[in-house]
Amino acid sequence: MSLIIAASVPANLPGAEDDRFEATVTFQRGVNGYDLARDSAASATLRLLSGAASLPAEMIDPADAGDRRHLLRFDGLNDRVRGENMRIVAASLGLYYYDETWSEATYTLCAHTSAHGSREGFAPEPVGTLDIRGDRSKDDVRTPLGQFVEVKLPPSLVQGWLADPASNKGLVLRIGKPKGPLAKSQRGALYFFSNMHTDLARRPRLTVRYSFEGNVPPHRPVWHPRPASPVGPACVFSWQPIDPPDANGDTVTYQIEYRHEDNPWQRLAEGLKQPRCGWKLPHLPQGGSARVRVRAVDEHGAVSDWTVSEPLLLHKSDLVVWIAPPTRKIRPQTRPVTGSKSILMRAAMNETEPCQVVIWAAGELKDVRVTTPELASDTGMKLPPGCVIGYRQLYVSVDAPTSPGGRAGLWPDPLVPFVHPVTRKPTTGKCAAVPFDVPSGTNQPLWFDVAIPANTAAGIYRGAITVTAADQPEQRIDLTVEVLPFALPEDAFPVAAFRCTPEQIRRGHQLKEDDPAFAELMKRYDDALAAHHIHNWRPAAFSPERPAAAVTGEGDSLTVDWTEFDRAMTDSGSADTQHLIICPMWSPRPVHSSEKWTPADEKLMGLYFARLQTHLAEKGWLVRSRLMPVERPLSENWTRGRFELLAGIARKHAPRLKIIAMEGYSPRIEPLADSWALTFEQAMTVEKSRKDYFRGRRSAGRLDLWGLDIRSSSRLAAPSMLIDLAAMHHRIWPWITWRLGLGGIISRHTAVYAAPSGKGPWEDPVAITSGSYRPAGYGRLFYPGTPGRVGSTVHVPIPSLRLKLLREGLEDVACLELLRSLGPEGAKAAEAFAGRIVALTASPPTNFVQPQTIDVKTWPPCTWEADPGALGKVRKQIIAEILRLKGE
Repeated sequence: MSLIIAASVPANLPGAEDDRFEATVTFQRGVNGYDLARDSAASATLRLLSGAASLPAEMIDPADAGDRRHLLRFDGLNDRVRGENMRIVAASLGLYYYDETWSEATYTLCAHTSAHGSREGFAPEPVGTLDIRGDRSKDDVRTPLGQFVEVKLPPSLVQGWLADPASNKGLVLRIGKPKGPLAKSQRGALYFFSNMHTDLARRPRLTVRYSFEGNVPPHRPVWHPRPASPVGPACVFSWQPIDPPDANGDTVTYQIEYRHEDNPWQRLAEGLKQPRCGWKLPHLPQGGSARVRVRAVDEHGAVSDWTVSEPLLLHKSDLVVWIAPPTRKIRPQTRPVTGSKSILMRAAMNETEPCQVVIWAAGELKDVRVTTPELASDTGMKLPPGCVIGYRQLYVSVDAPTSPGGRAGLWPDPLVPFVHPVTRKPTTGKCAAVPFDVPSGTNQPLWFDVAIPANTAAGIYRGAITVTAADQPEQRIDLTVEVLPFALPEDAFPVAAFRCTPEQIRRGHQLKEDDPAFAELMKRYDDALAAHHIHNWRPAAFSPERPAAAVTGEGDSLTVDWTEFDRAMTDSGSADTQHLIICPMWSPRPVHSSEKWTPADEKLMGLYFARLQTHLAEKGWLVRSRLMPVERPLSENWTRGRFELLAGIARKHAPRLKIIAMEGYSPRIEPLADSWALTFEQAMTVEKSRKDYFRGRRSAGRLDLWGLDIRSSSRLAAPSMLIDLAAMHHRIWPWITWRLGLGGIISRHTAVYAAPSGKGPWEDPVAITSGSYRPAGYGRLFYPGTPGRVGSTVHVPIPSLRLKLLREGLEDVACLELLRSLGPEGAKAAEAFAGRIVALTASPPTNFVQPQTIDVKTWPPCTWEADPGALGKVRKQIIAEILRLKGE
């Protein structure tokens, strides 16, 4: 597939004294990577490193330490550079250079000879050199930042690629040793913008100037966008001409033809001056397929090659409704899969099972309306009202890929309910759910949750989802739900504790703390988390602005007023659940400071911990409470030292109070921690160095937690909650936790509504940045449902698609846990089923998500099944095994 965007300018125009012409072609979209080689990173830059002694081990090529190589390849040369007696006059590679900390270094370009990044894969002789003089050099020789640096290439190199396209394996950018007076002390990185960068004009560019004789056929056009399937009774095809469309500068028109099934090609239109064509096809039979093709014709009659579409399914209605599995994200241009018009799902009691229905607009659709079904059995039993909730999926724009597995563009994420969850009236406002319009050639996905109450009678329940649009026949999707004869017990779900801070919610909803609507809104967030089997691990009053406990005293006297803490627990519903409680922390000195503690401080701290343990025990909350002495990651020595101080005091004065450590496993603090909140990398490190640590503590009844944070997202083989990743990344998190023997998941952020760009959460999916890295969706599983967005005067949280997928993973694990509780045979089966989805091995099967930038020699990766269909099959087998062992 050609991945080029080109701009060419003819040096001569027709009518010159001879028939020899020159043209310049610039290619600015190359190949992001092929086989094992990549020319880009998650930050959309080429990061070239030197100073091997100062680099992490995974950044060093063992065969050539300090020599980092990146491949640059541009396809489509033969489509653009052609003509009789064509000869390459000049060629150059431009890299946009924007950050450098070394003084002087020389970089060489070599021709690559194979489709992988091995040391032997490039020619030893360079084809070009690039001297960079960084910010330590003199001003008069320093390479200016923020512009292209050019490397001249031998014309014969590109001439050879044109003569033999198979020989075009790209170029290797190699780093020589730094030179100059500061070479020995230089540490840093060289950055170029890569092929993944959002600014197309600053991506690497290959410029080729060539001469040719005679008239050259025009360039082949490309579809823009690709013709969509299915095709309705009337449609418009558009294509993108190359600029300019003809190297000679001739005027170009277009021909378009169509082919029904295997019949001969027929002319649809010719002499088109604009790159678009309308097509009406009422005479073609519905359900068949057709192709269209387009080519350019210059004023001398020379024609380009045809650009042929894929088969297009024909429909007599512009309204096409199709079914997609919940584990597949539907983007605007996702190709529809038409066929079945019925959905069959199986759900246990106390479980929510989703389905996904997609509306495809073969032509523009107006006033689309959707009905939510009422489900009833053949014997007249009905599921309670409100058990089926319909959502319209909205798209958010991701401006740059957030990881090697991500892609920029529009992604589904906010789920706006058809019915306002409080007023029970249709959702209106800017983000009204229904009715809605659908532009021609795009998808509109819908999400339906079917929640089965714990006391529902087992059996088959049926209903139908209907979709209508202006001037279109009604479409119907039959929905059948089998309620299984068992319930998922609450203690089967892993602990899922997510932080939902009041200050962020107030910011997102633009409410003041004393606003009466705020307390009700916090309760709605807690309820929304609970509906997805997640607990808010910090109730409403737990924030720096509102301390959870009023503490006074000095010396041997300490008084604690628990009124605010108890009220917060009651308001958030925490007092009536069996989920995790993060205890309120107080100290006589700031915890996160380097101030030295005195014996008097430690004595007061001991008194507080004793009071806290007593109060929690009196309320019946002690067994599910955790003390977090230091909230920051324990990666720095002073932070770890402060944790050791406070945890040691708590162990002495409140021995029954369990302690949780955040992000930083260390054998030194093992005796002080009952629970751990770890990143993916940390959990894997512990799994390797202390293989039986977590499993042993779990079997002894001591709860362990595992948290996932932003640093995991740069690896493909790591679960992530980022928007532009496949749905399996979100659903697999609980599976991996269960497979590692951990007791739950924890997250420090759930509703971070402040966007660094200054835009609101609906306009900018980025809540937190790290340097130039913009992880879309990190820290945000909800969207603020303000009155202006969803109508009425009531504020509500709007869930994300990722939150729903995470809930599915939690329910999967609850089924595994239920199966494991059914005796030795069930435990063995549960482990076997989990092993088919998640692999703890350095050599995962080829169908599993493959690790990227992971050295399997030092870190055995944890990977999972890439095909969501395989997970669905395993889930069916888990249910069948539960039914068998229960004798159902």
